[in-house]
Amino acid sequence: MYRDSALVVIAAMVISVVGVLSPSTTPVATAAAPTVTLEPTSVQDNGYVLFTLTVTNPSDSNENIENILIKDVSSGTSGTFSGGKFGENVAERWENIADNLTFIGNELGQVSDNIEEARVKLTAAGDALKAAAGHLDTAGYAMRLLHIDNDNVARAGENLQNADDYLTNAGEALKADPVSFLNVAENLRTAAYWIWRAGWVMSDSSEATAAVAHAGDNLELAAYNFDNYVDNAFEETVITHTYDNLNGLENIAAYFLNAGQLMRTIDENAGAELENVAVQLLNAAENLQQVQDNLAEAGVKLHEVENKMDNARAILSRTGRRHNDQAFEYLWSSIFDENIRYAGLHLENQLEYENIVAAGEALENSTEGLIYWLGTVFGSNILGYDGETATNTVRYWIQLAGNSLSDNDNIGLTAAAGALDNAAPLFTQIADKFTTASSNLSPVSGWGSRTDEGGLLLVSLGEEPGESHDNAIKPGDSKTFQFYWRAPDISSIEEHTIRVWLLDNDNDVVATQDFTVTVDGEPASIDMRVYQPGVVDYLGNPVDNVVGKRLNDNKAILEIVASKPLSNLGTIKFENWKSQGENFEISFSDLTTTDNMTFTYEFDVSDWNDNAENVHVHIAGPSSTTSVGVENENSADLYFFVDLVDPVFVGDNGLSQFGNLLVMQKLQTDNTYYVTTQRSGWVIKGRAEDNDNVGEEGWEPGANPDNALWAMVTVYVNDVAVDNIYRLPDDNYSANVTLQEGVNVIKVVVKDRVGNAIENIIDNVYVDNTKPVVEFVSVGGVSWTENEVKVGDNKPLIKLRIYDPGFEACTGLGIPRDNLAVHLDNDDNIVNGVIFDNLDNNAEWENGVSTFYFENLIDNDNKGLAEGTWYVIVQVSDNLHENENHVMSFVVDVTEPSAPANVTGSVTAGGTAASKSRITTTEILLSGTGEAGATIKVEISTDNGVTWTEQTEAQTTIDSSGNWNTTVTVTEGVVTGIRVKVVDTAGNESAATVFGYVLSDSSAPTVTITSPAEGLTTDAASVTITGTVTKDDWESWNDLTMTVQVGTNSVTVPLSGPTFSYSVALSEGVNTILVSVSDGLNTSGTDSVNVTRTVTPWATYAIIIVIVALILAAIAIFRKR
Repeated sequence: MYRDSALVVIAAMVISVVGVLSPSTTPVATAAAPTVTLEPTSVQDNGYVLFTLTVTNPSDSNENIENILIKDVSSGTSGTFSGGKFGENVAERWENIADNLTFIGNELGQVSDNIEEARVKLTAAGDALKAAAGHLDTAGYAMRLLHIDNDNVARAGENLQNADDYLTNAGEALKADPVSFLNVAENLRTAAYWIWRAGWVMSDSSEATAAVAHAGDNLELAAYNFDNYVDNAFEETVITHTYDNLNGLENIAAYFLNAGQLMRTIDENAGAELENVAVQLLNAAENLQQVQDNLAEAGVKLHEVENKMDNARAILSRTGRRHNDQAFEYLWSSIFDENIRYAGLHLENQLEYENIVAAGEALENSTEGLIYWLGTVFGSNILGYDGETATNTVRYWIQLAGNSLSDNDNIGLTAAAGALDNAAPLFTQIADKFTTASSNLSPVSGWGSRTDEGGLLLVSLGEEPGESHDNAIKPGDSKTFQFYWRAPDISSIEEHTIRVWLLDNDNDVVATQDFTVTVDGEPASIDMRVYQPGVVDYLGNPVDNVVGKRLNDNKAILEIVASKPLSNLGTIKFENWKSQGENFEISFSDLTTTDNMTFTYEFDVSDWNDNAENVHVHIAGPSSTTSVGVENENSADLYFFVDLVDPVFVGDNGLSQFGNLLVMQKLQTDNTYYVTTQRSGWVIKGRAEDNDNVGEEGWEPGANPDNALWAMVTVYVNDVAVDNIYRLPDDNYSANVTLQEGVNVIKVVVKDRVGNAIENIIDNVYVDNTKPVVEFVSVGGVSWTENEVKVGDNKPLIKLRIYDPGFEACTGLGIPRDNLAVHLDNDDNIVNGVIFDNLDNNAEWENGVSTFYFENLIDNDNKGLAEGTWYVIVQVSDNLHENENHVMSFVVDVTEPSAPANVTGSVTAGGTAASKSRITTTEILLSGTGEAGATIKVEISTDNGVTWTEQTEAQTTIDSSGNWNTTVTVTEGVVTGIRVKVVDTAGNESAATVFGYVLSDSSAPTVTITSPAEGLTTDAASVTITGTVTKDDWESWNDLTMTVQVGTNSVTVPLSGPTFSYSVALSEGVNTILVSVSDGLNTSGTDSVNVTRTVTPWATYAIIIVIVALILAAIAIFRKR
């Protein structure tokens, strides 16, 4: 203890000697400058900010850092520093305050429990009064029913039944929450009146028996006591005095008990029920007593709260004086704990006019003290904590508790208990903040602090002034300090310069460093909007504050944009003005942000109903808190519209014209009726509006002038949207549409901004722009593509194809059977009254198909038609187009034409197959004359004229001069007969003209010499030649001849087979032998061989003989030796 005192004295001496508040401006040269850091650099105005200062003395420094001076050197209003005596542990004071606040929170929780228990007992008392009323009613009924002969008893019973209703009402009033004790008193008074009336009629009758009279006397006394009890218990002191509660109801019960016992002598049931009334009144008395006990206990707890509050207040006040801070000293004038004390006294019934209402008023008054007691500390952000919101919340709950108790007509015990229960943990939270502050304020060992002249001096404590201390910051050391700086009260943003001087033991400046601290007293403003992706107006521009249930998966987004970074927002509440269950709350932690300035929250509207129209987004004040703690005390509000109602068509939707103007027709395939038209171009126009009830101001019911603009119209034709839709003054949409041929589906879709939609549709508009088509296919087997086609059949088969183009692709309606007629006439005028014949189809008509194939064999009663021109007239309609006459003519011609004349060919033909002409070509050019325009038909026969086959490729047409020519192709090696006919344009054939028979042979036989070999030399006079010959299959060997030639001599050699052998004479020398074969038309190529014949002279033979003789002689001589 003495050592600490000595340290304090030494530190004081250091201050007085070195004059640290006016340090020398001449720094001492050092090897390296110390480093200093100061945090934070941005703070809230008018609040105590916890700063952290770290000083590091470099290892190569030459000086110790003994003292540190910190000052706000800014111009204008400067902030102030908070300090205390050297060595004083301010943290212990904060810890004590925290202990007291924790106790207050616990006690308030118990107060809440006591008041809640009182509420339970009050309900039980109400049930007891209702039970007493039930017995009173039963007693009165028995007296009325069983004593009709005793008029007084019966009347008394009727009065008791009247009292039953009011006693029941009194019980219900006690059970109500909040409770109106005045209502309880009023009903008890009225019940007492009817009880008195019952006693009076029983006791005042001269005919009444003694028992009845005495019973009536007791009921009268019970009524008198009821009246007094109401005066004492409910109107003056409101269930306070134990005496009033117990004695009052006990006396009343005693009189009912006496009356019941007396009535038993007359009517057992009535007497028993009156006694039961007494039992229930005693039960009510006991519960009301417990109500009093619970409220009294709550008063005791409030006394204890007052004591702890006074302790905390005293500590704060002393701390303020110690720290030279007026803000703390203001706490001495707090009235919070005084009013808490008054509330406790009222509940304990120790004052002259104590009652629950007075206790509630005292609690309300106590909240004014919170402004000073806690508001000064936390509202100014002392210790770095934002306590304003918490303070307001404590004030709110305690004030709500007081309000709930102070209303004389409606005392809400449950609401008061709940409010105090909510306030209790907030005191604990504040205590936690003081505990944390206690940890922050623990002093640095060996250092003290002092505030003076607006600065803060940190001093290392040592033995003697002017000496270096062990606690100084030596080279290579670092120390961290925490202190509090109260920022100035401003409404804007200012930059303050906090300067730090580092001093050695001689008051010389080791280093100086300035720090810029931004003081922010400007609250953040916020803007809000609710949007839903996809919500646009008819121009495609996004629309805010209107949402629905059709877009973005039923999700909408609340966006909050702040003017600066925030650390908190007030509670955000969504409130539907129709209160249909869409109300909910979110907190700051529910929001999403990346920069703490723009916040979003996505919410689901899928469960909202059609009553969710105008929704109010309310941010409770303080609506925003900046990152440094500046609060915007105001609340913030936004209204947005939830549109769940579909738009509407107003008048014509643009599709009614199809039903009104067009004709229904039946499609032949499925007998479906369609609205049919020949028009392709239409104008769809009408009016649609958004069916909202938002007023012009935006949020009140009423017609909105933008209804029509909010309705976005799309016209679809066959599921393809029309590009251009025009807005007109009256009809707010107009679209030019082009319909395709066939079935069309036209749909008008109206969507409002949020995707609510309606549509009108017509799905049976049939456009058929094409008339039916009649094709004249053939007549009498002749292709019928032009008029006056000739047919060589007077009973021709007529074939027609009648169809509606596009029918199979559903772009044609089809032709009803009744809309088709086919006529035959000998002129082309069916309206002249003379129609040769009406033609029917040979087969049944196929209704419901796209094409009719009409066939009719005209036989004219088997007489055939006369030669000449005839007309077929077809009348057809598809119901959209008028009947039209389709006419085509044909000519009946059954006369046989003349046979071809002057028929000649490029070769000569034989008259018969046997005398056929052999030719070397397979193509024969024929020519001749015949009927101009007719066809030459060429026929050939390969069976000697038995059967003839047309050679279609040789067919040709006789020119206008009657001449014709054609080429006939025959097969080589086949005897072919050729004839020609004339076929006129009607198909009549002439008799045949035979050209003749030919055999085409264009190939020659071949010959090969197999012997002798080429270059043979012989001295023979002749040589035999052998070889082979080939021929065509249709040739015989007799048709072939072979020629052998040696030199200029040749000989004809007959052939009998494919081989030959023939001897020819040779001449001396080289002999060339040539052999060739011919079939009479074609000669083969020749084959040849060269043979040489040699002849020896006689002198040569003589020499040979001599030589041989000499050789033989020589041999003989040799043998002899």
